[in-house]
Amino acid sequence: MAIALPQLDVYCIDFHERTEKEEKIIRAYTKKVKKRIILHDPLKDRQFPIELQTEEIEIEVDPMKLAIEVAKFTLGKAVKDVVRFIQNNRFHIITTEEELSDYINANNNEWHITKKILNKPQYYIRHPKKGKQNVLIEANCFYDYIYEEYSRELINYCTSHCKSKIIQINKYDSKTANIKAKYGKAKGKVEFSKRRGNVFEMINPNGSKQSEPFEQYYWLEPKLMESINALNKGGHIGIKDERDFTFGISASEARSLGLDLKLHKEFVFSIYIEC
Repeated sequence: MAIALPQLDVYCIDFHERTEKEEKIIRAYTKKVKKRIILHDPLKDRQFPIELQTEEIEIEVDPMKLAIEVAKFTLGKAVKDVVRFIQNNRFHIITTEEELSDYINANNNEWHITKKILNKPQYYIRHPKKGKQNVLIEANCFYDYIYEEYSRELINYCTSHCKSKIIQINKYDSKTANIKAKYGKAKGKVEFSKRRGNVFEMINPNGSKQSEPFEQYYWLEPKLMESINALNKGGHIGIKDERDFTFGISASEARSLGLDLKLHKEFVFSIYIEC
């Protein structure tokens, strides 16, 4: 069974100043109520019959409808594409430079900042792993970014935690029937390639560790790491690591956000290590 990945949070950046019409819409979804503050008698655990003060506060009449209306200020008709994210409190609009300064652009590009309603807004996806939640990834690059990050972690763990002579890692669509990876002596240098589903292939006759371990691994499961750690000289192992790269969103939602549908699926990573 594929390991389900965390849910996604979607972001937009919008610095436009609200119009009077927009402020009027917000006011329509709020109302003022009076709040009384009563003085208590701590010795007798009862209220004094004296009201200390009364103040007016604003409360949201319908928070969900208000959130959708506010999103319309940025997205216009495109708000329909993210309604489920809004309902699950997973859609966020960054409205100030100060708030934006808390985040890192994973693609090292300039931020796409909305200053008027656009039919096709630029969405960002927050990195779904704890410890990286200040990282925003452009939606059209999201799957590539996560896929390559997972691959790098897997390769690094294999090359830094066991004295391997052969490492072969291949990626398959999980719907591919009867996966039969052909293991044998790999030729050539250490290589990272996306071609024909191949992720990584290495031959190292000396069986020496080839890299330093990362400080943290965000995607690798403990069971997988334990299996790799347990390898001894002369041993070998074949592992299947199933990954759900849909993140629980539908193909139509992925398309609306600008995600790459070619990677919107479950994958099986076939791993072979020989020491």
